[in-house]
Amino acid sequence: MNVSHNVLIKAMLVSLVVGTALVLINHGDILSVRYITLTRITQIILCYVVPFAVSLYSQITAVQQKPSDKGMPSKEDIFRG
Repeated sequence: MNVSHNVLIKAMLVSLVVGTALVLINHGDILSVRYITLTRITQIILCYVVPFAVSLYSQITAVQQKPSDKGMPSKEDIFRG
Protein backbone atom coordinates (compact mmCIF):
# COMPACT_ATOMS: atom_id res chain seq x y z
CA MET A 1 0.00 0.00 0.00
CA ASN A 2 1.56 3.30 -1.13
CA VAL A 3 0.48 6.62 0.33
CA SER A 4 0.04 9.48 -2.12
CA HIS A 5 2.61 12.24 -2.38
CA ASN A 6 0.10 14.94 -1.29
CA VAL A 7 -0.77 13.09 1.91
CA LEU A 8 2.89 12.70 2.84
CA ILE A 9 3.61 16.37 2.10
CA LYS A 10 0.69 17.50 4.26
CA ALA A 11 1.77 15.22 7.12
CA MET A 12 5.34 16.58 6.87
CA LEU A 13 4.12 20.18 6.96
CA VAL A 14 1.96 19.48 10.01
CA SER A 15 4.93 17.78 11.65
CA LEU A 16 7.21 20.70 10.89
CA VAL A 17 4.84 23.32 12.32
CA VAL A 18 3.58 21.38 15.34
CA GLY A 19 6.95 19.77 16.05
CA THR A 20 8.76 23.09 16.00
CA ALA A 21 6.18 24.60 18.38
CA LEU A 22 6.56 21.62 20.72
CA VAL A 23 10.36 21.82 20.65
CA LEU A 24 10.31 25.53 21.44
CA ILE A 25 7.78 25.10 24.24
CA ASN A 26 9.35 22.02 25.81
CA HIS A 27 13.06 22.42 25.05
CA GLY A 28 13.64 26.08 24.19
CA ASP A 29 15.33 26.90 27.48
CA ILE A 30 17.76 24.01 27.12
CA LEU A 31 18.54 24.86 23.50
CA SER A 32 19.23 28.49 24.40
CA VAL A 33 22.04 27.46 26.76
CA ARG A 34 23.28 24.82 24.31
CA TYR A 35 23.16 21.97 26.80
CA ILE A 36 21.92 18.93 24.95
CA THR A 37 22.06 15.22 25.75
CA LEU A 38 21.22 12.11 23.81
CA THR A 39 17.97 11.83 25.77
CA ARG A 40 17.06 15.39 24.82
CA ILE A 41 17.84 14.73 21.14
CA THR A 42 15.55 11.68 21.25
CA GLN A 43 12.78 13.78 22.79
CA ILE A 44 13.20 16.47 20.14
CA ILE A 45 13.01 13.91 17.34
CA LEU A 46 9.82 12.52 18.85
CA CYS A 47 8.36 16.05 18.85
CA TYR A 48 8.38 15.75 15.05
CA VAL A 49 7.65 12.04 14.62
CA VAL A 50 4.48 11.99 16.73
CA PRO A 51 2.63 14.81 14.87
CA PHE A 52 3.69 13.25 11.55
CA ALA A 53 2.25 9.87 12.54
CA VAL A 54 -0.96 11.38 13.92
CA SER A 55 -1.50 13.52 10.83
CA LEU A 56 -0.83 10.65 8.46
CA TYR A 57 -3.13 8.30 10.37
CA SER A 58 -5.88 10.93 10.52
CA GLN A 59 -5.76 11.61 6.80
CA ILE A 60 -5.84 7.94 5.86
CA THR A 61 -8.67 7.20 8.30
CA ALA A 62 -10.71 10.18 7.09
CA VAL A 63 -10.45 9.06 3.48
CA GLN A 64 -11.43 5.51 4.36
CA GLN A 65 -14.51 6.61 6.32
CA LYS A 66 -15.94 9.35 4.08
CA PRO A 67 -17.31 9.10 0.57
CA SER A 68 -15.25 10.93 -2.03
CA ASP A 69 -18.18 13.00 -3.36
CA LYS A 70 -17.46 16.00 -1.08
CA GLY A 71 -14.20 17.00 -2.66
CA MET A 72 -12.24 14.57 -0.51
CA PRO A 73 -9.66 12.47 -2.32
CA SER A 74 -10.72 8.90 -2.92
CA LYS A 75 -8.87 5.85 -1.66
CA GLU A 76 -7.29 5.60 -5.08
CA ASP A 77 -5.92 9.13 -4.64
CA ILE A 78 -4.41 8.21 -1.27
CA PHE A 79 -3.22 4.69 -1.99
CA ARG A 80 -1.53 3.61 -5.16
CA GLY A 81 -1.12 -0.06 -5.90
